[in-house]
This record gives sequence, structure tokens and C-alpha cells, in this order.
Amino acid sequence: MVMQDSWAVGKLQGEAMVEWLKNKKGKVEGKVALIMGQPGDSNAIAMSSGALEIIENNPGLELVAKQAHEGWSSDKAMATAENVLTKHANGIDAFICNNSGMARGVIAALDAQGLANTEKVFVAGSDADLVNIQFVSQGKQSVEIWKKISPLAETAAEVAITLAKGEEVKADKMLNNGFVDVPTIVTPVVLVSKDNLESTIIAEGFYTKEQVDAK
Repeated sequence: MVMQDSWAVGKLQGEAMVEWLKNKKGKVEGKVALIMGQPGDSNAIAMSSGALEIIENNPGLELVAKQAHEGWSSDKAMATAENVLTKHANGIDAFICNNSGMARGVIAALDAQGLANTEKVFVAGSDADLVNIQFVSQGKQSVEIWKKISPLAETAAEVAITLAKGEEVKADKMLNNGFVDVPTIVTPVVLVSKDNLESTIIAEGFYTKEQVDAK
């Protein structure tokens, strides 16, 4: 199996959150909500595990919510964010989301409270949907994870050729698909922020500057 490194997605999101907190507060402390995808989904579990490793290694962080969302629903993520914000009197420092759609739901909830601003609340998404990249550019969202398609396709092609030759393919790790452990090759993912947006997403032609700048 060839796939993007879902665990690294969560780890990159968590590391970016740590740096954001250092810049904002001078220390790594605050309330964090983990917005997870489909219950039981292996990708959601892997991404969340990567983020949780960072959270658990920083004792100043308080995980105030860890919620899975059926169908990776943006609306359900928005409802979760609304509930968390209400419960903690808007005192949430960071939301780490398993995908772009749920990050949009979180931002909608923050926007209603005047908090959709990267200077106020850290929000991380994953998938690099155009709207989210626009949010990053506008300062509404802190980071997105870009799962580049070309390395995935190229690696899959290389594996197919190797197998066709009857040669052994070396796996990076074993991942459970819900039934059995499967040898897996993972391809890298990229952290996108306002600072590197032009040198990554735009420079490599994933979106044009005109698309990103469109309102």
C-alpha cells in the first residue's frame, strides 16, 4: 500500500501549534481541541495520534476536547467548536482538525465570536482545499497540510514496476487497515503557512496566486 504519511500530518500540525504558542505567549501552554474525522477511520486515527504525541509531550497543554465526527462533517465540527467555545468562555487557544472541511466548520464558529484570526486562535487543517488556503492567506487559519499528489503517484508507479519484475518492495512501516497489518510506503506531506504559501502551493502550481487571492 502506498499512501501519504497521515501520522506526520498530525505531528506537523502539533509542532506548528507549539511554535505559535511560543510566539504568542512565550511558553507552550493553553487549551487545545482535537477535531477528529470519521470514527474508526485509520487515517483519522493516525493523524490524531501524531497530534496527540505533541500534545502529550507538552505538559502545559490541556486537551479540552477530542471528538470524532461522522462523515468528516464540517457542520458537526462547527457544532463541536461552538460547544467547546461556550463551555470554556471562548478561551480556546488551538483547534487541530483532521481535514480542511472540519477546519472550515471551526472557523465558522470562531467567526461568529470574532475570533477567526490567527493572532487570536490557532487553527490547523489538512487537505489544502482552496477555501482553506485562502483562509491561510487572509489570516483566518494558521496552517494547512498539503498532501502532494505527484510523489504519491510516482511512488505507486515505481512500486507497480518493482512488483511486475517480481522484486521485493521494502515497506516503511506496517499499518492496520482495520482487519490486518499491511506493508505500507508513505510519501511526505508539506506544512503550508502564510509565510511559505507562495513558495509551496503557488510555486508548484497547485493553485494560482489569482485563485488564492480571490475573495
